[in-house]
Amino acid sequence: MNLTIIFCLFGTVIADVAIGTASGPPNAHDSTGSGASIDAVQICASSERQGISDKTGAPADYVKLKDVGQEVAKLNAPTVYLYLCKTNAAERNGEALVDKVVFTIDSSPTGAPGTFRPLPAYIKIENYSPFEYSSTNQFGGAGVKKIHAKLLDFSGVSKTITKLLDLTSLDLGRIGNRWRFRRHLHQASNPPPAGTGSGPPGEGNGGGDASIDTVQICASSESQGIDKTGAPADYVKLKDVGQEVAKLNAPTVYLYLCKTNAAERNGEALVDKVVFTIDSSPTGAPGTFRPLPAYIKIENYSPFEYSSTNQFGGAGVKKIHAKLLDFSGVSKTITKLLDLTSLDLGRIGNRWRFRRHLHQASNPPPAGNR
Repeated sequence: MNLTIIFCLFGTVIADVAIGTASGPPNAHDSTGSGASIDAVQICASSERQGISDKTGAPADYVKLKDVGQEVAKLNAPTVYLYLCKTNAAERNGEALVDKVVFTIDSSPTGAPGTFRPLPAYIKIENYSPFEYSSTNQFGGAGVKKIHAKLLDFSGVSKTITKLLDLTSLDLGRIGNRWRFRRHLHQASNPPPAGTGSGPPGEGNGGGDASIDTVQICASSESQGIDKTGAPADYVKLKDVGQEVAKLNAPTVYLYLCKTNAAERNGEALVDKVVFTIDSSPTGAPGTFRPLPAYIKIENYSPFEYSSTNQFGGAGVKKIHAKLLDFSGVSKTITKLLDLTSLDLGRIGNRWRFRRHLHQASNPPPAGNR
C-alpha cells in the first residue's frame, strides 16, 4: 500500500501562556504582541474540505457563517465541511490560540425562532487543527442549522460562538465568496498585505514578528502525535543536517509542522503550501542519500500532513525536504534528517506531558497552569 506521509500540525502548551484562567478574552497567549484573541475566530462552510477541491486542488465555494439575527449564509451541497475560518490575519492568529473545539448542531426546517431542535447524533470534539466537522447528509437532512462551537484556548478559557447555515436548497445564487489563495480563505476583497514579497513574511501575522523561518518538522508514530484513545504519543523534532539525527522507531511515520511554541505556531500560520520530498540512505553517511521519486507530497492546506506505512520505502536514514511557500509566494526550503533504521526504543524522542501539545518531559508548563 502506497505510503502517505502526513506532515501534521499540532499545538502545545507553551511556557509563555498566561498563568491561570482569565475572565476576559485570552489575548495573553500570543507572545508576538499582535493582540491575537479567540474573539476573532469565525466558522466557515464549504462543499470541499477546507474549501479546496480534492480532485483538482482548485479553490471551491465557501460561506462565512453569521450570527443569529443576521442574514443566514446558504450552502448548496449535500456534503458539508465546517471549519474555523482563516480569511485574514486576525482569524488566523485567533485559530492558532485554539486548543479544542466542541461542535453541536440544532436544526430547523425553516429557521424560524422556536423551531430549532437539538441533534444529539451530531456532536464532534476536535482536539487539533484544522478543527473540522463534516457531514455527507447535511447534518441529518436539509434545513437551517444552528451551529454551536465551544472554543477552548490553551489555558482552559472557553467561549461559545453560535452561527446559522441554510442547507434547505440547491440555489447556487447565494453561495459566498471564493478563495483567492490556495487554502487560507482570503476573500477577493482581502488580498495579503503589500510589501511581503521580499524577506521573511512577518506582516501576515497582524503586526507580530512571525516568520516562516521559525517553522520546524516533527515526526511521530501517531497522526499529530495523538493515539486512538486521545493520549499523547512519542514524537521527535527533526534537526538540521550535521546535527544529531533524531530517531523514530516505528513502521508507520507521520511528519508534520511542529507547534511546540508560539514562534512555531505563528510561523505555521503564514504557510500557504508545503512540498515534501524524501531522500534515503541505508546509513546516513555523506554521499549515500538517493532521491525517492515515489515519495513526493504537495499539501495545499493545514494541517500539512504526510504519512507513510512503510517508513518511506523501508528502513533507513531519511533526508526530508520541505519547501514552504507563504501567502505572497516567498519560499524557503528546510532540510531535516530522520533515522528510521531500527526499532530500538531507547532513542525515541521526548514524550508529551500533555494531551496533544508536545511538551517535553524536561519542559513542564509554568506553575499555576492547568
